[in-house]
Amino acid sequence: MTDAGEQSDDIDPAEQLAANAEVHTSAWGETIEEMQARATEYEADGWETHHVATLDTSTASADEAQAARGDYGWGILHTIPDNYVEEFADAVDRGEFPEYDVFRRLVDGRVFHLLVLRDPDERIALFVAGNYLLQRAEGCIATAKREGYVQTWLMGTDGTVAGTFRHEAPEKFFPRWDDFAAYFGRDEDAEDA
Repeated sequence: MTDAGEQSDDIDPAEQLAANAEVHTSAWGETIEEMQARATEYEADGWETHHVATLDTSTASADEAQAARGDYGWGILHTIPDNYVEEFADAVDRGEFPEYDVFRRLVDGRVFHLLVLRDPDERIALFVAGNYLLQRAEGCIATAKREGYVQTWLMGTDGTVAGTFRHEAPEKFFPRWDDFAAYFGRDEDAEDA
């Protein structure tokens, strides 16, 4: 597997783009299939489940969020279809979701992940499938390393927030967590990008 940004000089850029698109399409399909299978397992065990494939997933450092959105919004930002916003907002209002798992893999520079949020008391589970370019996550990772946590956001296309969550183990979300500074070629003490 090739990490973000690496490619041979012998490869035609158009061919590389087409090959990456096919690989990413396949990885996205597998991520959605995994989400549906896990949700089905929870349902069979009596859980209320809600699952969604994001329209877009992006990352923002604290500085990027401040510049674009004011005092909120750094972390992993999931844009979900508008017809899912009310459903997820209702589930978030009824639960606390202290437990979570992240299943992820890096495929040619893109992180494909499944976030599973659980409220074991209410037996509600939320499943969110997303993907983002690792190269664009540098500032978010730097903020998470400095703060010791990461936030995830679920929002509609108009910015309506369906839910926000704080996660105390940010390393679950990001490949290259341990060699972050070397991977991005930065000073470990540098400010957010």
